Amino acid sequence: MERGADQAAGVLALRVTGPLDRDGAPAAGVELSASARDLAPGSVLVLDLRGVSVLSSAGVRVLHELTTGLRGGGVRCALVVEPDRVQARVLRLTWPDEHLPVFASVAEAVGD
Repeated sequence: MERGADQAAGVLALRVTGPLDRDGAPAAGVELSASARDLAPGSVLVLDLRGVSVLSSAGVRVLHELTTGLRGGGVRCALVVEPDRVQARVLRLTWPDEHLPVFASVAEAVGD
């Protein structure tokens, strides 16, 4: 996972790479939670999933739990996926929350 932060603008962008499957999702969830733990209300977390090689139901669950918890604390969350990749299709079919926007680029997610 790569981390890019623009604290002045209150934006934390995390690039997630590798598999988010039964084996990789738990560790990724711990790392993502630790990275986002200090975000203040009004901040924005952008999870860039374009480097994810596999996205299974375990990965979707980790992402949903993370973003639901952060949104409950006033943090806005967004996902970035390439529209024509399988990850986008998995999210369209399984994502349990319509209030989490999905974008094609980090710039689009933060409004640049």
